[in-house]
Amino acid sequence: MSPATVSRILNGSGTVREEKRLRVQALIEKYNFQPNAMARALSDAHTRVIGMMLADVSNPYYNSLFTAVVNAAYQRGYATMMFNTLSRAELEDAAMARLCEQRADAMIIMGGRIDLDVPDPAFERSLNMVLETMPVVSASRSGRENILSVAVDHPGSMDVAMDYLLGLGHTEIGFVYTGAQFYGTREKVERFRLRMVQAGLNVREEWMIPVKGYDSPSGRDGAEKLLQMKKRPTALLGLNDLIAVGVLQGLLSGGVKVPEEISLIGFDDTFLTNVMTPQLTAVGYDYDEYAAMLMDAVTAAVEGREIERCRLVTPRLFEKQSCAVYGRRKSSLTRSFPPKNAPFAYWPDGSPGGKRCKESLAEQGFRS
Repeated sequence: MSPATVSRILNGSGTVREEKRLRVQALIEKYNFQPNAMARALSDAHTRVIGMMLADVSNPYYNSLFTAVVNAAYQRGYATMMFNTLSRAELEDAAMARLCEQRADAMIIMGGRIDLDVPDPAFERSLNMVLETMPVVSASRSGRENILSVAVDHPGSMDVAMDYLLGLGHTEIGFVYTGAQFYGTREKVERFRLRMVQAGLNVREEWMIPVKGYDSPSGRDGAEKLLQMKKRPTALLGLNDLIAVGVLQGLLSGGVKVPEEISLIGFDDTFLTNVMTPQLTAVGYDYDEYAAMLMDAVTAAVEGREIERCRLVTPRLFEKQSCAVYGRRKSSLTRSFPPKNAPFAYWPDGSPGGKRCKESLAEQGFRS
């Protein structure tokens, strides 16, 4: 029996006599035969392997998204190969070189130098090397014509957070952030300033608190800076959940009650928000939907199908326990809302946070 006939039987393609098919099937079962994926890749145009390069797998945002992508890839018949670069340039370059050697069908990039506002020439050279061998999909807005992107809507995320805090009556709001060299941070900071101005509120620069990293110790550092101030905001934003967790720990250690004295909201809504006391309110995303969108982009690129160049992931509010109406104290059972100095114009019924704010206030015993 020729190899071509056996191949047709294994792949279920072409016409083969039933007698021959049964003979081959019997041998497969007898010897528990499994096709060799690497051998198949030598003659097949596709390996069904997706390379994934993550900035830092210990960050729960990347971890959540990676886990969801693994599941979405499996459902589409793909295996995944992860490279954790620890946010180091040399590890990014090594990962991209290795992916080219491994003949992956496509590459997904999650964070790192691809998110820089000012492109890094060394990264661009490595990226172009990859693009010569496989399509690349970015889990952020890359701005490159030859790369498909599925990105978080950073301005939209800040809108959700600000709608919520303004709707709760907060007018003195601070922001603990990092990564000014990356476009996501820049977009969030710019949107925060814009929303404050639109609400007729002053941005107090001492409450714009830059910290060193994306981790919880950096968040604690931000909280310590805040604790040294005589005048503090009534609400704070943390750039991500890790920073927000650190801020929460720092405030509580310093004797500041959350949310009674300061409301706190983070971004990403990872598992960390549920294990803290109080649980952290956060703006987050449907990670399964995010992953499905990334895999849709991957399969379109591999198959040469046209698809929207950049798609945005819709943010939503996950309300928990770390935010409260401005001026509320535990001894106050009822209170009219909004306070006289609240920017009521930014709590319209049709706003993203408006309806949920009203429902939350009713649950807390407030009347509008």
